[in-house]
Amino acid sequence: MEKIPKMPATVDANSVVPPSPALARLARAGELICAAILVGAALLKVLSVAWDQPILQRMDPIIPLRNQTVLLSVSVVEVLVALRVLLSRSSFEKCALLAWMALGFSVYRLGLWAKGVREPCACLGDGLGWWPWLADHKAAVSATVFWAFVALTAVRVLLALRISASDLVEKKTTNPTTT
Repeated sequence: MEKIPKMPATVDANSVVPPSPALARLARAGELICAAILVGAALLKVLSVAWDQPILQRMDPIIPLRNQTVLLSVSVVEVLVALRVLLSRSSFEKCALLAWMALGFSVYRLGLWAKGVREPCACLGDGLGWWPWLADHKAAVSATVFWAFVALTAVRVLLALRISASDLVEKKTTNPTTT
């Protein structure tokens, strides 16, 4: 069977330009930052548990467990997801895991809002208490970390869709099927 030569993807209104190496680097940078946010948040949770803060003995307003149990459980999941994102070769798996975490964080915060909880989210525990400025701005720091993670995840997913669409166009142009 004769090999079909690789044809370049055409650029018009109905085609996708193949991804540049810069897009791939941007996607990888987004993954690294998301993984760093997850590990950093997990470390703050573990620090909070190690310091035995009073917030840990209270019941979580959404999940019927003590804050200590919730923080430890979520920190383990955050580290496992971060490791998987760093080690996986599958763009789909990375995006799915990051989107799953972002969705979980969003649903939790939506639940806090729906229940009318007005105190700062205990999402990062009291691990911020070691620096007075951070302790005074706990709500802002927690919200910033949350929105940064959600935004970076959204950008990573959009880049994955762009790269996947480009791969699909390239495969169709290099392996045309005859009907």
